[in-house]
This record gives sequence, C-alpha cells and structure tokens, in this order.
Amino acid sequence: MTSKASASDITVLCTCTYVYMQGGLVEATMHCVCLVPFPVPVGAATAFQKFEKQGFGVPADTTSDMAACMLKLGKKSEAEELFAKARAQDEHVLKHMDAYARVVAFDKLERLSSELLYSSSCHAEPWVAKAWHHSKNKQFTLAERTKANIFLQKAISFGGNAEASFLQASLCFANQGFRLAVQKYSEAIQLDPSFFEAYEALIRCYLEARSDKEALSLARVAKKYIKQPAYQYYLEGIALSQKPSSLSRAITALQKAVEVEKGFEKGILILSNLYIQDGKAEKAVQMLSKQLQRHPSAVLHAELGSCYTRLKRFQEAMEQYVLALRKDPFLERAQQSLDLLRRGADQSVMSVAAGEGEAVLGAGNLEGLE
Repeated sequence: MTSKASASDITVLCTCTYVYMQGGLVEATMHCVCLVPFPVPVGAATAFQKFEKQGFGVPADTTSDMAACMLKLGKKSEAEELFAKARAQDEHVLKHMDAYARVVAFDKLERLSSELLYSSSCHAEPWVAKAWHHSKNKQFTLAERTKANIFLQKAISFGGNAEASFLQASLCFANQGFRLAVQKYSEAIQLDPSFFEAYEALIRCYLEARSDKEALSLARVAKKYIKQPAYQYYLEGIALSQKPSSLSRAITALQKAVEVEKGFEKGILILSNLYIQDGKAEKAVQMLSKQLQRHPSAVLHAELGSCYTRLKRFQEAMEQYVLALRKDPFLERAQQSLDLLRRGADQSVMSVAAGEGEAVLGAGNLEGLE
C-alpha cells in the first residue's frame, strides 16, 4: 500500500528539487538531510528515488520536477520515464512539459501537444510542445518553420520561457541568423542559468562567428551553474576545439569529460572527431570499440563506421553501419554512409561518408537537439 507523504516531507523534497534546478547541488544535498527516511545526505534525484522506494506518494508536479532534474543530469531515458509517469499521475500536469517536448520522439509529439493544449491554452508549455512538433518534422519546410515561430510567440506572450527562447534560437541558427540566435540563447540562459544545452549551443554560435574568446569565456561562466564536472569539461573542450593551436587542450578536456562520466555519449563523439582531426583515427577506433562494449548505441556504431572509413577499412565500416541501423533503422547518417560504401564510391566521396562529426557538431541541427 502506498503511503502518503506528509506535507512537510513534500515541502522539503520540493524545496530540494527547486534548489537543485537552480544549479545548487550542494544546497540541495543539505535540504535532503532533512528528509526523515534518509539518514545520509544525497542529491535531489537520489532522494526522490529513495523516497518513492519507501512507498510514499508524491504529486505529479514533483515527479515532473525530478524528470527535469534527470534531464539536467543527462539521464534522458530516466527523464522520459518520469515525465510519462507524471502524465499518468495527472493528465493535466503542465510543469516542465516544454522540456519533455524537447526530448520526446517526434511520433509522440502530436498527441502530447494536443493533450497539453486541451488541458490549457493559457500556459506556455503546450505552445512550446506544439512548436517542437513542427520543428522536428522530417519534412521541415518554410511553412513548418513559420508555424513553429507563431506557436513560440504565443508561448512567450505568457511570460519568459527558457525552452521557447532555446527553440527560437535553434530555428534562427538553422536559418543562418547567428546574431538573433546568440540573443535568444543568451535569453534562455538568463531565464534558466543551469540550461546546459543552451550553453552548448551558444558556444557553437560563437565558434561559427569566429568568436573563440567569447566561447571560452562562456564555458568558464557556465561552471558556476552547471555542476556536473563532465559537462564543465565538455563545454571547455568544444570552446577550445576550433583552433589548431588549442586542439591538444580541447582533447585533454574531452578526455577528462568521458573519464569522469562513463558512457557520456556527447563527449565521446566530439572526442572521436578531435582525434581524427589530430590524425589519430586509430585512437578513436580504440575508444569507440571500448565504449561500445560498455554502452552499445546506434550513434556510436555509426561514428565507429566513420572512423573505419577514414582508415579505408571499408568492410569494417559497413559492418558498423549495419549494426547502427539494426539499433536505429531511422538513423539517416548511417544509412547514407552505408549506401555510399555499397555503391563503391570513390575515395573523395568516402571522406564525406566519414562525417566529420556532421550530426554532432551542427548546433543548428534540430534533430541533434532531441
């Protein structure tokens, strides 16, 4: 039988969650000490998990809070499960549903956005979800972009919304509107100082504009609010990645990122690309092969295929692309590269198939924002 948490327990958990969402991991841990069932200090996400295991019922809003925490910790699958659980608890819950829309698969977005709008058309979250539905459409036409922007304007009419500003910035970046993208990503960070993806995308904007100093400065500012060391090293690494003179420093930072957090896929992909730039494709192969033994994924198989292509080991490359497509039949990068190899493309086309990190390094790539 599920126990009902007391009002004071829920208040402490919510306070812990709120403080964590503001980037205060240490402060959140201090709040967690107050939770009666837990004799040791723990982080907000761990506290919530243990709270549930004790059989205490928590409100849907709190479940959604913890889903958002999981998202900030980079635990996308756990976040999606908690967001879905929050909606199962209360189909009218709106809190953080805009963040849920950012990560949920396209085929679930139409229903999600429609249900959210049915619950309320007077809050930002349903309109952001609707905008994501149009932005993630594979047939992303000018009409789809226009609809997405209209829905985002509607969302912002209810007040500042970090997720709305983030998507506006991404649409601008994809359309080469770098100046406005910088403004909107900055706005998203101002509204949510712990918004890791906004820092990442803004750094890429600066790099695209050859503003390396601004990129590195932003990575250092982010350390005040992004508490995970892996993310801190990652942002520093991408900020240093553009100049040959700082390539070794970028590699060192990314190595630290993937060492601190095993299975940190974003860091692994960028580090692989930097190894290739540094003429160390074999090292990238070793790293990816090792990671695939621990954390098999379609994207890592595709990246390993790119490395093998660079090394002209075409049969092994094709095998990796096939493995990638078995895990994710809709991974376009793997399918296109496999098709090129099967057609016996010449060596110059092979280099295109290698990817040069195209899906990873494109800040304006909306598919990469899911």
